[in-house]
Amino acid sequence: MALQFQPYNISSSNYESDLFISNLALDAGIQTLFDNKQIKVYPNPFNNQITIVNTSQTAITKVSVCDLLGREVISTTPNQISTITVNTQGFDNGVYFIKVYNNSDSFTVKLIKE
Repeated sequence: MALQFQPYNISSSNYESDLFISNLALDAGIQTLFDNKQIKVYPNPFNNQITIVNTSQTAITKVSVCDLLGREVISTTPNQISTITVNTQGFDNGVYFIKVYNNSDSFTVKLIKE
């Protein structure tokens, strides 16, 4: 996919120039394990646990859960390919972000604790 922009004239009392961007290329073909829905995080909203299902052949190397202020609440390094369960019984109600890592990528999901 390529986008073409027309020149845009910028002028002031001391300066006049044409500013343009030409042939801006966007690669829309890149897909990750997360785009392909090979890793799923549920339920949302959650109560006492979060489940991460990995149907890819790439191991999950780290799972990190942060609160709305960015404080890491829990971190684990499961290094597993299949299903991972994160115990959330001690979490306060509110918004959390779970970040799932593999060897080459990461994926962040916003979750709500009820």
